Amino acid sequence: MHMPDGGTVQISSGSYQAENSEYAEIKIKDTGIGMSNEVKQKVFDPFFSTKGPKGTGLGMSVAYGIVARHHGNIALESELGQGTTCLSVLPGRNAGGTSQPHEERSHGDEEDSNSGH
Repeated sequence: MHMPDGGTVQISSGSYQAENSEYAEIKIKDTGIGMSNEVKQKVFDPFFSTKGPKGTGLGMSVAYGIVARHHGNIALESELGQGTTCLSVLPGRNAGGTSQPHEERSHGDEEDSNSGH
């Protein structure tokens, strides 16, 4: 989150069922400066940072790794000047395999924004 002029962060969670499996959903939304398409394509890369020497570039890479190890999915929606939404979906105990964001929750740019991760 990069909000040099301040802003708000909303965190929400919930669960839903799809194909006889339960999924947990965590959504983090900010009113920050948003991301360009170039930044969105690199945001999950280790050591990529837009914060210069103040950032390690590991935050989103580590988050991606944790979610992936739990057979989940993490996706971003962001536009410059419009803020960013990060959606993480994790399978429940009865879910096998991987999870995908529920169709009602997925957004057109998500597949492009996480560059195949």
